[in-house]
Amino acid sequence: MKEKFISALNYFNLFWVLVLTASSIYCFEFQRIPFFMFFISYFIEFIVERKWENFRFDRKKFYYCVLGLFFLLAFFYHSFSTPEKYFGSLITRRLAIFGFAFIGIFGLNKRYKLSYLLNTFIISSIFAIFYLVFYRIGIVEFLSNPNRSELFSNERIIYVNNHMEFNLFLNTSLVCIWYLLTKSWTRIHWLKKIFYIVAILIFPIYSLFPKAGVDFKLE
Repeated sequence: MKEKFISALNYFNLFWVLVLTASSIYCFEFQRIPFFMFFISYFIEFIVERKWENFRFDRKKFYYCVLGLFFLLAFFYHSFSTPEKYFGSLITRRLAIFGFAFIGIFGLNKRYKLSYLLNTFIISSIFAIFYLVFYRIGIVEFLSNPNRSELFSNERIIYVNNHMEFNLFLNTSLVCIWYLLTKSWTRIHWLKKIFYIVAILIFPIYSLFPKAGVDFKLE
């Protein structure tokens, strides 16, 4: 019974990290729930699986410890009369760093596979572009509008995210495709190959929009 519970908990944690990955192309309001659900489920995992019992310190763990110390520096600053408002904001911004360091030290569960995260990046990027073009704008309006790049940019800011965050996610997706194709080309199903090739064509076309990355206008 305990093994089934742990297995379900592992899948639950994996589910939320994939949702968090997919939502990271959007503004933080969309990431808030998966962010907390992921860390809460990991904390429960940590207690139930007694992860501290299998802890072994090595060189990789050292780098994660440095990240953890970087988070703790905020409390050191606070001792020198750091304003409460600034201190709270600083802790909030660095909380993810502490979480990443903690997870790096004690490890993830055995259900994780790198391919899950890479494919989530790719699928989420395609979905975001299609969501804007086919749903928010409309494919007919998009193709007929002479200022389609500006139209796409405006809708992207409203419904997804700013230029830098959006493009960073798309560029990361391209790296994911490159990694998957170069590491396992012979083992990838032909339908997946077609999907990856289509994605490779879509992302650069978006980046060629003359104003796709402009979020402001100079008067």
